[in-house]
Amino acid sequence: MPEISTTGGTLVSYVKEVYDNFKQQRQPLEDIWELSYDSFLGRYSQSSIHKWKALEGHDWRSKVFIRFARRKILSSVAQINDVQFQAGEMPFNLSPTDVDKNQFPIPPQIRQARALGMKNEIKGLLEMQKYDKTLMCSNLEAAIYGMSVHKAPVVRQKKDIEYQFRAPLVASWLPGPVQMMLAQKFGRHVPVESVLNVPMIEHVNLWDYFWDMEASEYEPGLADIQRVMMDMGMVRNLEKMPGYSTEAINQVLSAYQDTITQGADQSESPGRQRLQWRRRGIEIVEFRGRVPVDKLGKHKDRILATTSGNSKGREQEIITVIAFVAGGKNQTEPGIEIYPAQPNPFPLQARGFNVAYWEKLPHEKQGVGIGEDTLDSQVMQNGFWRAFIDNAALSSNLIRFYKSGAFKAGQDMNLRPGAGYELEDWVRDVSEAVQWVQPTFNGAEMISALNTAERLGDEESGVPRMLQGERSQHAPKTAFESSQLLEAANKQQGQIIKNIDEGHIEPDVMAIYHYLMMTHPDEDIKGQFDIQATGFAAYNDKMRKGQAVQQLFGMFISNDRTAILVKIDQNMRELYRLRDLDPDEFMMSEQEIKVEQEKAQAMAAQAGLPPPPGQTTPGGPPQGPPQQGMIPGGPQ
Repeated sequence: MPEISTTGGTLVSYVKEVYDNFKQQRQPLEDIWELSYDSFLGRYSQSSIHKWKALEGHDWRSKVFIRFARRKILSSVAQINDVQFQAGEMPFNLSPTDVDKNQFPIPPQIRQARALGMKNEIKGLLEMQKYDKTLMCSNLEAAIYGMSVHKAPVVRQKKDIEYQFRAPLVASWLPGPVQMMLAQKFGRHVPVESVLNVPMIEHVNLWDYFWDMEASEYEPGLADIQRVMMDMGMVRNLEKMPGYSTEAINQVLSAYQDTITQGADQSESPGRQRLQWRRRGIEIVEFRGRVPVDKLGKHKDRILATTSGNSKGREQEIITVIAFVAGGKNQTEPGIEIYPAQPNPFPLQARGFNVAYWEKLPHEKQGVGIGEDTLDSQVMQNGFWRAFIDNAALSSNLIRFYKSGAFKAGQDMNLRPGAGYELEDWVRDVSEAVQWVQPTFNGAEMISALNTAERLGDEESGVPRMLQGERSQHAPKTAFESSQLLEAANKQQGQIIKNIDEGHIEPDVMAIYHYLMMTHPDEDIKGQFDIQATGFAAYNDKMRKGQAVQQLFGMFISNDRTAILVKIDQNMRELYRLRDLDPDEFMMSEQEIKVEQEKAQAMAAQAGLPPPPGQTTPGGPPQGPPQQGMIPGGPQ
């Protein structure tokens, strides 16, 4: 691990050292990410994909890729998205704190009204920026890689067009009625552009996020770094944003050679690594973290003047943006500071990067996704299916063994139907010249191995096929086993939803809340509020309802007196729906029940047995003991 110097040098050099150190720390994780990504896409040609056998997919052998991990990931993400945005609502709630600590106490009803106003304001901002799409995309990324990152708040200028009715040629000194008459005749709707500063929540590309992997999950670490690759036009647009130095940006553009560069850094996403040529050769690095005071250089006095209680020799929490120019010219520094260092302005010196983990690892700032969980199962599925197909291809074709000296010279040895071949005189029987062998087909053994691999994959991913609405060869044989399997899977899904609540939804909404408290002009929506993500709560309520229905259903049908009062079909369908399963896939319809009854009657009649009570033989009267509402020997 390279050491990060703490004395001498400049702020740019320090940021460069930290950035390079974080990149090196992350390399082992990138190998797992690439495996998970290739497994999700089913990219067989990638050298990173493991193979069950050395010659698997070589030459004539099958290259089929069973997208096992992809099915698990999409199914799990779809269920989580469904829980988070059920009824079309944003998955959070906002309420006044229990204790009013204001200097002048505010009546509870007013505090509640203010909380509702703030909630509606935040909800409107989230809906405007389509936060549901952002969260769904990050859920998918977390399922593949094990973690995802949001950045909030990011203030962006949002442009909008309004059409206003105007009549500029109507003189203002005319009487009001005359103005209205002329405006109705000559007025036109004209477009008016409006620009608003809107706090946004951005989904950061995980491959462009670097963090201190030595830190635990309970501490912020040394720094958080985001990388963005830009071209000249994108860098020029940074001039319009507050805080950026026009002089430094001009220096970057003059140092950059506007050419098409080749290749990509190995730490970049697989999509970029596949690009052979690219125009975005300017690496913009945003640094948010701690810096020793002696590294601040020319910014030292300014930053220390704005932060109280700090002395020389202590670290400062800052934000700065550095541009690293690939293949630049006339450079004396490893980079150019285009956003001069500023003290961290966020409350409690939060850095604005909100990380959610699919499965948390204790004491580590990284997670595990379904892609990594199912890597071995994916290898087994691919290997067994390819072996099955290869074996089927061999066993469905005869292999010819022949002696070339047993045939007369000059003949075409490509055998075909209806062809004749002349043998040498010494050959007494055709079998002495040619033999045909059919390889054995071991399909049954392969199917058994495939079922085992599928079962192991279900256990590793925590997403059984029953949760996907599918049936499998190893499905539980009893309702109790099915219930236990689904309950275990639902608990794991619930924990994932809780991780997303804590990692994304609550800090994202909190960032928007703090921004509005500091910038919104309306004091009537402000106050001290608590923010709760509702994804896990909704999921937990759903599971509790399912357990309650199941317990009541079991209690009623266990007693003969109460069993006749229960609508069994409706109860069973509700239980399936609460488990996110389609009841129609597991329960027979009325038409199917009728068909089964007719089959049972036909079999009973064929065997000479009486039909079940209350049913009739084909073409005959009702059989069996009288049922309620029936008169023996007479019409019903």
